[in-house]
Amino acid sequence: MKYQNKFEEDFIWISAWILGNKLVKDKICDEEIEQKIFDGYGSLKNNKITEAFGSWLKSVHGNNF
Repeated sequence: MKYQNKFEEDFIWISAWILGNKLVKDKICDEEIEQKIFDGYGSLKNNKITEAFGSWLKSVHGNNF
């Protein structure tokens, strides 16, 4: 499939991500895991060590942690 612009291609993935979150509430998707890991590095950079480890634990255990 040929997309006219980058936004059309991104729309499909964002829609799938949102739908997946609504259908499966207990699981965390790859994009969310990646974001939590990067959030942890950002917190660590700002010397917020407890917050960094919290983000990393959520990336492993999901939002149930």
